[in-house]
Amino acid sequence: MNKISIKNIFKKSWEDFKKNWVAILAACLTIIIISGVGNYFAGGMIDMNMAELGTVESLKAFGAKEFVIALVFALVLVFLEITFLRSWLKIADGKKTSFTDFFTNIDGAGNYFKFIGTAILVGVLVAVPTYLLGLLVFKVIDPQTSVMGVGVGGMIVSLISFVISFFFMFAVIFSAENRYHFLTAIKKSFGIISKNFGSVIALLFAMMGLNLLGMIPLGLGLIITVPVSVLMSAHFYRLADQEMKAVEE
Repeated sequence: MNKISIKNIFKKSWEDFKKNWVAILAACLTIIIISGVGNYFAGGMIDMNMAELGTVESLKAFGAKEFVIALVFALVLVFLEITFLRSWLKIADGKKTSFTDFFTNIDGAGNYFKFIGTAILVGVLVAVPTYLLGLLVFKVIDPQTSVMGVGVGGMIVSLISFVISFFFMFAVIFSAENRYHFLTAIKKSFGIISKNFGSVIALLFAMMGLNLLGMIPLGLGLIITVPVSVLMSAHFYRLADQEMKAVEE
């Protein structure tokens, strides 16, 4: 397998951003507003209950209405995550992408539930080993006898969680494209990362460095660097999968 050029990926992602910047920035601003409004109302309900009942009582008073509102908001965000992922890939494929694509680009109800199923399965595959290995770590490092040990143990558990999730990072993208079912998507993601481990690490460092630069001018540069970083990830996914290529070597 040819080595993936992070430099070429960045160049292509930058060109894609320049061609679609109006739709991209408008969509990103809209999703920020939607998330902000949802969090405001959810937080407002909790704060109101806390003011009236106190912290513990407010949690007990979080009834059916609040639960339904929170559930609907979460399901809407899942829908938008799918449409956004599909739209980023559409841009990476060189196809014309509009503002509305970011909010409507989904392949039916099956696509939605397949994505949710994959996300849940990935969560379980990350959480269970992390929990079990965490128990082992804190059995070796007694948190009651060493404050520093708690910090070290926490770092080890976090690292374990990151490493496991790292290998499944493309699984939800496969499901967002409606290409594979849960287990196949996870297997394909693991295969891609295993075969391109060094290139994936290089990609992550490149994206991190790019967004650090975006934070320099009071964080304003992030409105450019974050979308470009996402496009870099989309292009890498296409190249690493070997079934579709968005960037010429």
